[in-house]
Amino acid sequence: MSNPKIKATTPLDEILKITSEYSCNCRSTYCCYNPPFLFEGEAQQVLDYLGAEDFDKFFNKKIVSFKEGYMPKEYKSLCIFAVRKGEKQVQLEEIESKIERPIETVKEKAIRMFHILGYFLKEGRMECGIQEIKPMQCKIYHCRMPKEIKSREIEYFYVNRDDIKTIEEFRKDVSKLDLPVLEGSV
Repeated sequence: MSNPKIKATTPLDEILKITSEYSCNCRSTYCCYNPPFLFEGEAQQVLDYLGAEDFDKFFNKKIVSFKEGYMPKEYKSLCIFAVRKGEKQVQLEEIESKIERPIETVKEKAIRMFHILGYFLKEGRMECGIQEIKPMQCKIYHCRMPKEIKSREIEYFYVNRDDIKTIEEFRKDVSKLDLPVLEGSV
């Protein structure tokens, strides 16, 4: 999929308009293998939506390249907000249980993974527990987006145009991921 309208300097509101054309509302967790980077207002919005209060319980403060924000606490290979289908309160309890789960032995992990596989076979896939208030990075990134959006997203979120180190990393990523170099890119 290609979209020549997208440039490195395309304003964020226009990017959101373009991504809505390729809309992905599948609620699946295929996109959730890497937790999103959230800005402070977004992290607070997630807590408000979930009816939770303890900021540090759900998020780690993080500086990615040069931007300060928050990452959801890590949980296995999925975003912590990937949950089983159900009511919001049940989903919140599931999210909280992920945070509080102690380190597992190999045997415990195998048993838990077997139960999760049983759930997938019986109930279908999991879903995003915060779909209605997606963070910006989740709104931009999805399975049907043009490669230009991915290139623009990486540059927007992770490149400081005044820092040669972040520019070099960006160029390596673009090459490694076979992404287009956009007009106006660093």
